[in-house]
Amino acid sequence: MPRATVSLGHNSGTPAKDHTHDDQFDELVRALQERFNRVVNTYGQSLFTTRIPEDALWQAFLNGVPADQRQYHTCNCCKGFVRRFGGLVAIGEAGDQHSAFWSNTDVPAIYLPAIREMHAIVDAAPVDGVFVNDVRTWGVPEAGGFTHFAVQVPAAMVHRNTYNNAAHQVMAQKRQDYGTLRHGLNDFSPEVIGQAITLLEADTVQRAEKFVAPARFLLDLHTSIRGSNGSRGNNLLWRAVANAPVGFCTPRSGMIGTLLEDLASGMSFESVRSRWNAKVHPLAYQRPQAAPTAGNVAAAEKLFAEMGLAPSLERRYARFEELPREEFFWLQPMSRGRDAPGDAGLFGDVVRRSVARSIGTELPIQNVTWRRFNEAILPNAIKIEILMEPTMHFYGMLTAADPEAPPILRWDREDRRNPFSWFLYAGGSSPDWWSLRAGTWVNVPGIVRAPAVWNGMRDESFQIRAMFVLEGARNTRSAQLNLFPEMLRSELHPVRSTIEAYNKTRHPSGAAEGTANGLMIGGREDRHRIRVTTEIGQATYHVDRWE
Repeated sequence: MPRATVSLGHNSGTPAKDHTHDDQFDELVRALQERFNRVVNTYGQSLFTTRIPEDALWQAFLNGVPADQRQYHTCNCCKGFVRRFGGLVAIGEAGDQHSAFWSNTDVPAIYLPAIREMHAIVDAAPVDGVFVNDVRTWGVPEAGGFTHFAVQVPAAMVHRNTYNNAAHQVMAQKRQDYGTLRHGLNDFSPEVIGQAITLLEADTVQRAEKFVAPARFLLDLHTSIRGSNGSRGNNLLWRAVANAPVGFCTPRSGMIGTLLEDLASGMSFESVRSRWNAKVHPLAYQRPQAAPTAGNVAAAEKLFAEMGLAPSLERRYARFEELPREEFFWLQPMSRGRDAPGDAGLFGDVVRRSVARSIGTELPIQNVTWRRFNEAILPNAIKIEILMEPTMHFYGMLTAADPEAPPILRWDREDRRNPFSWFLYAGGSSPDWWSLRAGTWVNVPGIVRAPAVWNGMRDESFQIRAMFVLEGARNTRSAQLNLFPEMLRSELHPVRSTIEAYNKTRHPSGAAEGTANGLMIGGREDRHRIRVTTEIGQATYHVDRWE
């Protein structure tokens, strides 16, 4: 297509053309880019494929341009663009679909009949997949001295291919998710899903907060589709598949499916609760219960070699100063800028004694939500301490021993590294396991978010909890690597039994240097006393729920 210094078309025998027409085609290419930008800015960056007979769009384009220009427009580069990208659409919140490129307006008059026909074909075509692509330039902008159909896409729309997770594999998985989700909606009624949500939100079963979001996803989808007929309902289902967190589209193969099945069968509440709690126990949930087979070990060896992940299996305890400051809810004023808790500088002890002398009235213990504690209490806190109870939810913070090791965790990214993870002992642990003593108040140099939600990530599988770093907390027990299946990259799930077996024989290093350990706070089962010192006095709180 246009812009050639020699006025020849794409076929050697094409008659000469004038540059006025060249300018009109360039304007059309600009209109495609502008239309694409408007669509993704309005309806989001998820695009979808449609079912259109092969070359129907291309033929509509050729038929729509003036007869004396068709031979000139017969171009393999432009035809390739139309074949691969021309049928893409965006889907609005109401299930309405919109062509990504073809507009009824804002195109040169010579191309308007062709573009209108292409727009009509695409808008009427049924959606049949989620589109995933791994390049930023769609089409060939220039070849042979001519410009062609092409657009630039935002970096966020470019899929990063990894082992066993290439763009075409993701598209195939999305098609499978669509079918699985449709069957799940047919199998579980809104009434049964509503019962599950009531049970989970009442916090009557263990780890309930982890599964409220996938249940609500199903109920909301039921509600939206119920009011949409025909293609709009189908489109809403595809839109949900494109944007759903991992696992939400496969209810029958997940924990929420087992709960829905039990409720649908009319099982008693006690039986439902007992079966649920057994399945989500920390020692059982997603944890392989049998030794890995020789075939699984061989597959793991091959997978780790191809992904270069061997160094990623070396873990160590994290240090306080390594935790990103932007992920803290609160930092003790005397800790800001310090390298580690306990290192208060030359006059740090003067600050501590000053705080101790300034304490006024000590108020009785107050039950508060985390939201109120975070928004109303933390901003004025100059010191926070926690009373050590006989058994508490202590955590250990781990990170990669080799900072250059490839990501092995689901929230770690090559472009935004986050190799931190944590572990807790099932049923809690005692302070002496962590070099602390029951009955003593321990200083909190900082309160940080759980690593799964750092960098602005919102993984519905992990609730935002508050991790209170405890001064002097060092694990004295022999811990495993704690690379749990729910934390690993999805590509590693097929070999999780081998990783689990490896976990049991390896231990993180640097326990004596690990200064980022502490206490996980935020569940209703917590009954910890948190003492907060401000400039006007002290108050003791119990954070008994998140919201």
